[in-house]
Amino acid sequence: MVLLYDGHGRTQLTTEELNQVEALMQVCKAHDEVTLKLNWSMLRERPGNVVNDFVCMMDGKIVGFLGLYSFGTVEVEVSGMVHPDYRRQGIFTKLLEMAMQESIQRKYSKVLLICPGNSDTGKAFVDSTSGEYSFSEHYMERNDAEEVLIPRSVQTTLRLARLPEDRETVIELNMEAFDMSYEDAAEYVDRSLESKQDKTFIAELAGQPIAKIGIMEKEQSIFIFGFGVNKVWRGQGHGRNILKQTIAYGQQELGKPFAALEVAVTNLGALGLYESCGFVHVRSIDYYAICTA
Repeated sequence: MVLLYDGHGRTQLTTEELNQVEALMQVCKAHDEVTLKLNWSMLRERPGNVVNDFVCMMDGKIVGFLGLYSFGTVEVEVSGMVHPDYRRQGIFTKLLEMAMQESIQRKYSKVLLICPGNSDTGKAFVDSTSGEYSFSEHYMERNDAEEVLIPRSVQTTLRLARLPEDRETVIELNMEAFDMSYEDAAEYVDRSLESKQDKTFIAELAGQPIAKIGIMEKEQSIFIFGFGVNKVWRGQGHGRNILKQTIAYGQQELGKPFAALEVAVTNLGALGLYESCGFVHVRSIDYYAICTA
């Protein structure tokens, strides 16, 4: 018999539960030879006012986990796993059913299932759902520890964004760079700026904000996210300069010699930029969409 914790999802996981989820992830990684995307920064900083996490507990331990990760008001991403010894019992199906109900209640129109590109078990599960392929991302790493040097001629400068004074500026940059609605941009910005683990920087040219970029600290690297340049300033070399300045910040200020990021497979411009700065493809991540309507 499958016993779900309290029969419901959780608004926050305890430290012990987070440790169990991490241990479960390592077991699945070793067994399936895949790397799962669980968005640990978000997982550790749940707001506590909405249900985002669902767990299955058996024999006093977490054997199944599913998390919701929203970056706006239209769609929500789903990622999770089940212990190899407890599969084929309908555990993940039940967790997804609960997550779908929560997503519908919160009026998301689309749920995106995250599946490692080389996960046969993940794709087999997706095939059992109504999920349809949506897009893929490359996970890329820059493993060259040589210090990035910034020429004196570079005109862009980076500064740390702060609440509340920079909120509207970062919202506007997100709207311009990613074609986001104000509502979605505001939700994303508030979460990013309030995070204790993430840093958001504003890139300025002659005092004018032209881009924003975020970083998350890892053990030996920084993970770069939310990098967007205002369309007016693209194609002039500013994006490359800002990226190099960010890598240099990680190396010089944080002591993180390496860097990583994700990029849509179809974003050839960004892909070329990252490759020119030393990033190489490590693995792929596929997304499958389920409409809630």
